[in-house]
Amino acid sequence: YWRRDSQNQRMDKSDEKKLSRRRSSAAVLEGSAPIKRGRDRIPVGAGIWLLWVGVGANATLSSLGYHWIIAQSISCIFFFIWGIYNVDLSAVVRRFLFAFVEIFFRDFDVAGLTNVPTEGPVIFACAPHNNQFVDGLCVLKGIPARSDIGFLVAGSSMRRQVVGDLAKAINSIPVERPQDLAVKGEGKVILTSGAAKVSGVGTKFSSQLKRKCIIKVSAGPLKGVQVKIDKVLSDTEATLLKPVTFEEKSPVTAVYKVIPHLDHSRVFRSVYRRLRKGGAVGIFPEGGSHDRTELLPLKVGITIMALGAMEENYNGPPVKILPVGINYFKGHQFRSRVFIDIGSPIVPSEAMIKAYREGGDQKRTACNDLLQTIMAGIKAVTLEAPDYDTLQFFRAMRRLYWNLDRRMTAAERFALTQAFAKGYPAVKDKP
Repeated sequence: YWRRDSQNQRMDKSDEKKLSRRRSSAAVLEGSAPIKRGRDRIPVGAGIWLLWVGVGANATLSSLGYHWIIAQSISCIFFFIWGIYNVDLSAVVRRFLFAFVEIFFRDFDVAGLTNVPTEGPVIFACAPHNNQFVDGLCVLKGIPARSDIGFLVAGSSMRRQVVGDLAKAINSIPVERPQDLAVKGEGKVILTSGAAKVSGVGTKFSSQLKRKCIIKVSAGPLKGVQVKIDKVLSDTEATLLKPVTFEEKSPVTAVYKVIPHLDHSRVFRSVYRRLRKGGAVGIFPEGGSHDRTELLPLKVGITIMALGAMEENYNGPPVKILPVGINYFKGHQFRSRVFIDIGSPIVPSEAMIKAYREGGDQKRTACNDLLQTIMAGIKAVTLEAPDYDTLQFFRAMRRLYWNLDRRMTAAERFALTQAFAKGYPAVKDKP
């Protein structure tokens, strides 16, 4: 009887463990499980015995007369294994990269940290995107309260040996960009203004083109012109989704590149899972790095991430979007200044979420409305100017206007320059 009872208890415990594992795995799939990082990956006590074994091995080998290098090497193996399971690699990489940021920039100032929630799903919309690598590091360093931020990083960068390994270590999310996968087209294309068809000479449309892929002219008078494919008719003919228009009246023959059409549903699912687990995602909504003094039009992907995460069966806290302005003061120079300004949270309304669920025109309207709100939030925390000379003019006016004995703080410096930038369009044409 006692043997049978103990067997039943062991079976009950094993069933409970199996059920617990199933629940935890289901929670991860649904996005409701908390994010684990650092020591939470395994119990802390699970690796303590490795430290004792390392210390004991060192003492034992030393007492037996082995050389100290051998004793230390053997003990370091156990310490190394313990470190793999218990040290947060992401935190180590962050400290290493932050050291370079501190060395490069003389002044690193942040405003608006009170707007950052310490927990819950957050999307950090960062702009302008002047540097592919430094911008993300500045945001990570400027927002220490959210060490779980994972930036969307181009797949081409993730495939680099050193950069890709560092990006993976700080929980980045890879995303492929169509332009990174462009290939040279065979032969030459012939484009006619106003025509909804493209033809070719020596082309292989049947094998190189798919529906919704893009043909981009790479040289000649039409360089940069893009057309989207609707249907491939043969190796030398294909129809377009929209007619192409340009100034040339006669047909133009040109070399071209083929930009594939990508399905980003896998990337969106990764973002949804992270947000539903209460994580933070960083994104540069302009879509690419640039050196302009004005913001580029924002891509609609950030609105799909925010609204899509709350679309179906979502009972968690609302996804907040925080605009983050990255403002460099001669950022290309060593020992320059950078000012990170964090704006007020933007929370999608219930009407937007409902319209997004309905799809069609209502979905597009909801995305556009949210995108305009995000753009307004980003403009409130960034400096814009028609060109670099005008931006330098704003900074000169700021220095002339300031007549106090004390030095301006970073927040005052930014606010005063932004005030000149906002008032400039109203008076620029007046003598």
